[in-house]
Amino acid sequence: MAIKKRFFSAKVIVGIVVTLFFVLSFVPKLVLEFVEEGLPYFREIARSFVDWHDDPTAFVLSYLLGYILLWWKALPGSVLIILACILSVAFNLDNMGFLMFSLLALAVAVLYLTDLKKPQKT
Repeated sequence: MAIKKRFFSAKVIVGIVVTLFFVLSFVPKLVLEFVEEGLPYFREIARSFVDWHDDPTAFVLSYLLGYILLWWKALPGSVLIILACILSVAFNLDNMGFLMFSLLALAVAVLYLTDLKKPQKT
């Protein structure tokens, strides 16, 4: 039981640290761009979900949405984060920065996936 409790706290701590890293490295840029450009910047955010090349907007927003889902339902949140990692790496193979971001996010998703409760047979 103690190992299960330690694993739970480890996955939560890793998830919070990685999420804070993404939030602190990305949200200020997002806010500054919104202040400079105003409402038309939302169109650019929507375009980033179509073109993932050299733009971390879609990846980070997908990760944050997936992390919010992790707290409610672990499986859909983990799947969303893993899909965001796959798309980010596939479209940015020449940029190692995206690979580092994706590996951190993938670690969080895998930690939560490994702790899914198995149904008990009665």
